[in-house]
Amino acid sequence: MKRRRALAALVATVGMLAGSVAFLPATAGASWGGGPHYKHLDCRQGNAFCTEVGDQKAVFGNTYVGHDEPSLLFYSHKAGSGTRQQYVFKLPTDPPAADANTASYQFELNPTFWFGMAMCNSQSAPNPGVKCIPDSNKNITSDFSKQPGSAYLEMQFYPPGWVSWPAGDSCDATKWCAAVNVWSLAEDELHATDQNGLCASAIGGIEYGNFAFLTLNGKPQASPNPIDSTNATFTPDPKKDLFMSSGDTIKLRMFDSSSGLKIIANDLTSNTKGSMTLSAKNGFAEVKYAPPPSGACTPLPTNFHPEYSTSGPKTVVPWAAHTYNIAFAEEIGHFDWCRVGPNGSPVGPFGSCPTDNGEGAPWGPWRWSDGDDNYCFPGSVSTLVNVDGCLGGNANGFDGAAYLPDWPNGSPSYPTPTLFTSPTTGSGFTTQYGKVAFQADTAAIEEAPDCFHRTGLNCTPLPLQDDGQPVQFYPFYWTTKQSGQCWWGVGNDVPGMTNNDFGRAIGQFKHLESYTQLDFFNPGQTRLYYENFGSTLPSNPCAQSPNSGKG
Repeated sequence: MKRRRALAALVATVGMLAGSVAFLPATAGASWGGGPHYKHLDCRQGNAFCTEVGDQKAVFGNTYVGHDEPSLLFYSHKAGSGTRQQYVFKLPTDPPAADANTASYQFELNPTFWFGMAMCNSQSAPNPGVKCIPDSNKNITSDFSKQPGSAYLEMQFYPPGWVSWPAGDSCDATKWCAAVNVWSLAEDELHATDQNGLCASAIGGIEYGNFAFLTLNGKPQASPNPIDSTNATFTPDPKKDLFMSSGDTIKLRMFDSSSGLKIIANDLTSNTKGSMTLSAKNGFAEVKYAPPPSGACTPLPTNFHPEYSTSGPKTVVPWAAHTYNIAFAEEIGHFDWCRVGPNGSPVGPFGSCPTDNGEGAPWGPWRWSDGDDNYCFPGSVSTLVNVDGCLGGNANGFDGAAYLPDWPNGSPSYPTPTLFTSPTTGSGFTTQYGKVAFQADTAAIEEAPDCFHRTGLNCTPLPLQDDGQPVQFYPFYWTTKQSGQCWWGVGNDVPGMTNNDFGRAIGQFKHLESYTQLDFFNPGQTRLYYENFGSTLPSNPCAQSPNSGKG
């Protein structure tokens, strides 16, 4: 059921926004030593591009809206499988803009998809100061006092869409782009302390990121680290950055080097290439952990390396909601239709969104605002399709575009599906990953009393909307065979293409999973958390060779 049909009459052409930030960056709240106010990624208001933390209330209090990340995990016991991967994927194609009132678009369904990997950061949670050994399973321990600091890499790809940078959501109206994001958490979970407030404010909160576009020459436009980054860090430049067209086939390689993880994306369709090395030379840096009473904020130039040698259930980032290492994820729940005024605020009683989408709270044609009604933009911001909306995480209500059956299903009014191969590893990228698992972090982000992620009480595989009913739709993974190759797809079944959907969402995300984590509110103590729903397959059903199950 398309909400936009009901909303079409409400879409207004209005002026550009001033001052609202959808993607990045936010201006730093403090500086020191008389230095300038820098720019940074800000995770404190549900930024769509941040890694989801395990205990969001401990990190963000009550201001944070979590991210929904249905993910596909890849397991292998082979040495190097946690440090070296190759993927091939095909970028989706949007329907014609003339279908704006009835069609769905990739930027509405998900503002990014990404390929992930656990990384070392010895200044990050759970124990800042405990050294992380690069590329080593020695970092696996059940003793939290010895657990080293961890970060998480998300190699993100952004679809065409709203382009009023730096307050935008895409690099271009018609082109795709990509950026490296390395997320860290400046928190000592063992002793329940945080980075000092002055520094936390300056870097965008205690969850902070190193950010760099994939560039044509492999050099960042400006410093990637959150202390030294500037507007240039976050401003896409088609003359410098890798821009890709919808429908292109991309080969992505991520592998460790002496200078840090190196990432290369080859556009096989246009014969272009973008790359980035996560090196100190390129400006990547950890932020030295300095709890109060210190007010220091010091970048430590860093070559970021993978944390683990292999990828399995124990190779995790302990502070993150998800429990994985090598993974693919769709970032969903960040677009909701809403009539928006020229000042960026919802136009409705008490600042609510004037649309009844059949999913929000049952208050007639006007519904109360929830967590998605921020980072709002009028349709004039986009040169792809003119539609008003808000980009904040809508996990409070699960009532945005992603929770309707508007995903690729073969209809010309919906995008084509994202297709990607299972990763391969090894010196020649020929070794398969032996198992796969599905995981969604809905238990971490549902609001109580719908779900108590500290106990698992009332948590359900399909999240509840703010009217108490399950979502109409939840995207899932499936496989297809094309030209003798197996590909993963995500979204809805596509007739004539889907071979196996593994029970759709209810079959893939069926088990409530628990894991042990440090309890920030009781220093030194641990507790069980119920953050994810998922399941594990006994083998990899979509490997790239007959030796698929031996990775």
